[in-house]
Amino acid sequence: NIQFSVSLLFNNYIRRNWMQKENSNLILLRISKIRIAIKENLVNILIFVLSNIQLQLSEVVSLLIAENDFSD
Repeated sequence: NIQFSVSLLFNNYIRRNWMQKENSNLILLRISKIRIAIKENLVNILIFVLSNIQLQLSEVVSLLIAENDFSD
């Protein structure tokens, strides 16, 4: 299933790159825009995908985004 493969790829991409720190302001700005886009759209995507894909994407939300961005 292509959709499931893409969800695994996305999950792995987020795991490797969510907390990435670079010296270049341009790279930080680009990463920041990508992070904002992911945060704004991920919940809507979760609503419309199959359950096996929801599992992969919800892992991204719970393990990475929530722990790193809302760790207080």
